[in-house]
Amino acid sequence: MTLRIRRDLSSFVLHFFGFLLLWEWLRPLNVVTDTAELQIFVIFIGICFLLLFLKVNVWISTVIKVLVILYMLHSTYFQTSLFDSTWLSTFIFDLTHNVGLLLQANWWEMSAIFRSFLFFILLWLMSYLIYHWLIVQRRIFTFFVLTVVYITILDTFSPYDANGAIIRTVVFGFMMLGILNIERIIGHEKLVRLNGILTKWAVPLLVFIVLTSTFGYFAPKAAPQWPDPVPYLKGYGKGGVAPGGEGRGIKKIGYGTNDSYLGGPFIADDTPVFKSIVGKRHYWRIETKDMYTGKGWEVSENLPNQEFTSENNIVSWFEEKAEIETYEAEVFMLKQYPHINYPAGLKTITLPVEYPGLSFNVDPLTEKIVSRQGDTNILLSKYSMTYEQPVYQVQDLQLVTSGGGLERVPGFLETYTQLPETLPDRVRELAAEITADKTNRYDKVTAVERYFKDHSFVYDTQNVAVPGKN
Repeated sequence: MTLRIRRDLSSFVLHFFGFLLLWEWLRPLNVVTDTAELQIFVIFIGICFLLLFLKVNVWISTVIKVLVILYMLHSTYFQTSLFDSTWLSTFIFDLTHNVGLLLQANWWEMSAIFRSFLFFILLWLMSYLIYHWLIVQRRIFTFFVLTVVYITILDTFSPYDANGAIIRTVVFGFMMLGILNIERIIGHEKLVRLNGILTKWAVPLLVFIVLTSTFGYFAPKAAPQWPDPVPYLKGYGKGGVAPGGEGRGIKKIGYGTNDSYLGGPFIADDTPVFKSIVGKRHYWRIETKDMYTGKGWEVSENLPNQEFTSENNIVSWFEEKAEIETYEAEVFMLKQYPHINYPAGLKTITLPVEYPGLSFNVDPLTEKIVSRQGDTNILLSKYSMTYEQPVYQVQDLQLVTSGGGLERVPGFLETYTQLPETLPDRVRELAAEITADKTNRYDKVTAVERYFKDHSFVYDTQNVAVPGKN
C-alpha cells in the first residue's frame, strides 16, 4: 500500500511538472504572436495531463478532450448558446472549408477558428509525447534542453522577457531529472524498503535546487562582452529610448499604433501584414492622429464611438460634387487585428459566413474601425469591401485659387493647418519664395514637392535626433 502511494505521488509530481514545462512553451505566445485567449490552451493541457495521470480509458479520454475543444472554441468565437445547433453547423462548414485550404497549402486564408482547432490538436499530441517521455521512457532531458533553448532564443530575438521563465524552467527540469534518477536507482537496485527515502533523497534534492537557482539569480553577472548583434540580424532592438528617457537605441519600426514617442535610429520592419486584391491602387487607412506634441503624435480628444453594420454611414472623405468611381477589394490578413484596413472612400464591408452578427465600431476622430461582436473585439482573417475613389482632372484643380467647401466649416482650417507659434520666420519665407510665381493651389503644392525632390533631402534611419525632455 505504501509503495503504491509513493508511486502515485511520484507519478503525480512528474505529471504536474510536465504540465508546467509545457506551459512555459505557451507563455511567450501572447508577446511574440497575436494569440489572445491563452488561458484556454493552458486549461486544455492541464485537462490532458489530468486524464493521463488518472489513466482514463483512451476512448473516454478522447471524447472528453473533443468536447472540451468544442466548448472552448464556442466560448471564444461564438456568442450563441452552447446548445444552439447553428454555431456547430457554422463550425463544421468552417472546418471542411479550411481542410480544403490546408490540402492546397493555402495557409494564409485559413480562419482563426481552424488555426485554434489545429493548435488544440498540437497541444494534445505534445501532452502525450511528454507523458511518454516522462512515465514510459523515464527520460526528460531532451525536452528540458529544447525548452531552455526555445526560451533563450525568444528572449534574445523577440520582445519576450524570459528572466522569470528561465528560472522556472531550470527548477522544473532539475526536479524532474532528480525524481527520474531516484526512480531509476530504486528500480536498478530493486529496493523494497523505502522508509526515509523522502528525507534522505527528495528533501536534499529540493534544497539543492532552490539554493543553486537562488544563487544563480542573485549573483552578480558580467556585462555583455560584444555589441548586441540582434538589432542588425532581426530588428528587435530592446534598447529603444523609453518615453521620457535619454540616450540612443535601435528600434524596430513597422506596423504599430503607438506614435507618442518618436526619434532615434531605427530598422525598418518589412513583415507582411495583409494582402489584397483591389480594383485600383490606393493608400490604406488604419487610423489618424491630429496632435503633434514635439515628441510624437497623439489624439487630441476622445469622441464617443459610433457603430454601423455593413454600410459605412459615419465617416466620409469627399465633397458631394466630387466625381467618383466605385471599386471592390478583398483583404486577407496575414497578421490578425480587430481593426479594419480600408481605403479612404469606404462604402460597405462584407464578411464571410464564419463571422455572424458582427458590427463595426468607429472613432470619428481617428477614423479607426474595429470589428466587434457584442462587447468583444473580433480578429478577422478576411473580408471584402466596396469603396469610392475620386476622379480629378489637373486642369480643374488648377482653377482652384481660394478656399471653399469644407474649408468654410468652423474649425476645419484650424485642425488641418495648425502650426506652432514658435515656427521660425525662415520657414514661412521659404514657402513664399518657392510658390511666388504660382497662381493656384495645385501648382503651389507641386512646387513644394519639387523643392524636396530637387534639393537632395535624404530619408535617414540612423542619424535621427531624439526629442529632449522639454
